Amino acid sequence: MWAVVSVFIFLVVLSLFGVQNMHQTRVNFPMVGGLEIQTVFLLMIVFILGFMAGCFFWFMNLSKNRGKR
Repeated sequence: MWAVVSVFIFLVVLSLFGVQNMHQTRVNFPMVGGLEIQTVFLLMIVFILGFMAGCFFWFMNLSKNRGKR
């Protein structure tokens, strides 16, 4: 019961966050120009890239420690 309520509250908060951040953000790249992207998608892309970088460094640290054994 509490899990269902927690998931429902999380989805409502996530939906409200997404609706409030439907602004367009301009991202400028050198020598290419700018790109218009919605703020929600920009935040998701940055979160996913950060998570992937963390997993990569964790895996590299794990493989480095495994070689020392």
